Amino acid sequence: IITVAMLLLSIHLATWGFSQTGDPVRIIICLGLVGAACGFLPFNRYPAKIFMGDAGSMLLGFMMAALMLLFAERVPRWWMASIVVFGLPILDTAVALVRRLINHRPLFVSDRGHIYDQMIDRGIPLKKTVAICYVLAGIYAGIGLIMSQIRTRYAATVYVFVFVISGLIVWKKGYLKMEGLRGAIHKED
Repeated sequence: IITVAMLLLSIHLATWGFSQTGDPVRIIICLGLVGAACGFLPFNRYPAKIFMGDAGSMLLGFMMAALMLLFAERVPRWWMASIVVFGLPILDTAVALVRRLINHRPLFVSDRGHIYDQMIDRGIPLKKTVAICYVLAGIYAGIGLIMSQIRTRYAATVYVFVFVISGLIVWKKGYLKMEGLRGAIHKED
C-alpha cells in the first residue's frame, strides 16, 4: 500500500510541469519497489513461506527514506505527503520509543509492544489485525496523496492534524502502557 502510494506521488511529482521529459528516476525506483513488494507479499501471508527479515526490511526502509528525500527537493508539501504516506510505520516506531521512554525501558531492546503485537495480545485475531493494519496504511496513504494536491499551508495543517489525532488515538487506546504485554522486559529494581 505504501509503495503504491509512493509510486503515485512519484508520478505526480515527475509530471507536475517542471520539464517536458518529467523525472523518470523516482518513477523507476518506485516501480522497482512496487514490483518487489507485490512479488514478495503473497509468500508472506500467513502461514508465511518466506520471511523478509531485518536485511530486507532495512533495505525497503532505506529506499523509502531516500524517496522521501527526493520528494523534499522541490515542494515542501510533497515531503509532508510522503511522511504521511509512511505514517503507520513512523507512528509504530514513535509509539515504541515513547512507550519505552515513559516506562524507563531500554530503547533498543525488542519487546512485543509494537501496535501490531499489542493488537494480537489484546485478543484481536491475526487476520483482523492484518486487515486493520492494511486499512490504516491505506488511510495514511490516501491522506498523503490528497496532501500532494493541496496548497502547502493547507497540507501543513493536515500534517499536524493527522499526527495529533494519531497520537490521541494511541494514547486513548493505551498503546503507551507496558502492563500486560507478553514478552515485555520487566524492570529490575
